[in-house]
Amino acid sequence: MDEGTEHFAGHRLGCWINTIPANGLVMVPEASAGCVCLFSIAATIVFEPRGDRSQWGVYSASGATMPVQHMALNLGAPGDRRDAHGKLWLGYPRPSSRAGIDLPLDLKPKFAKDGDFYALNESSTKVAGTDTPWVFTSGARGITRADVPLIGKGQPAATYTVRFYFAALAGDRPGQRVFDIKLQDKTVAKSFDVVAKAGGAERALMVEFTNVAVTSDLALELVSSQPAPDGAHQPLLSGLEVLRTDAKEIIDRVATR
Repeated sequence: MDEGTEHFAGHRLGCWINTIPANGLVMVPEASAGCVCLFSIAATIVFEPRGDRSQWGVYSASGATMPVQHMALNLGAPGDRRDAHGKLWLGYPRPSSRAGIDLPLDLKPKFAKDGDFYALNESSTKVAGTDTPWVFTSGARGITRADVPLIGKGQPAATYTVRFYFAALAGDRPGQRVFDIKLQDKTVAKSFDVVAKAGGAERALMVEFTNVAVTSDLALELVSSQPAPDGAHQPLLSGLEVLRTDAKEIIDRVATR
């Protein structure tokens, strides 16, 4: 299963082959001493197997990316990651591979004053009601609009299922962050209150909207009930998932096997 590329920084291989896979280990004897290249760690390194552990990586893909059949975005995340069901969550803003292999994506996000992406410590931040708590420990605070490219120029229009993933921050109360949700300039949910809907703060919540018509980009907006909300009252969004209608049944069936 493609988990993406992970980087081990600060160390370099020798100018000749000095990476040795043997007896279940990968050994990299030190071979850079005296080299003028700017690498900080001059040491022999040995990698050994360990139990399964999901890691943040950088996903890459070749070929056409549109029209999008299925895409899950983890806003504010430090990288890309697959969940236990095999679903790939792409971090946004897109993590950099520093080698040009990363999958580019521009949502043209707009924020209210002082709004921005955020990420919390996934180990110490506990989110209830989900088997993927790390999706909900980051997000976009104060995001007002984003345009998600789904269909390329000259490609036929399609309809999509759109899923929003929310989790209110610790200490948030009902009535604190209230906003309308708009898709394609149409209001699909009014006076949406994440804490009230989820039954408390730090609880995962997913809401779904079906048969959203798209001809090029999916335009989403979160419109606060306050004209100029501060950080404590701005909308939060942790994740976004889109599934093309004609592919949704197949994707959902595979995901539940």
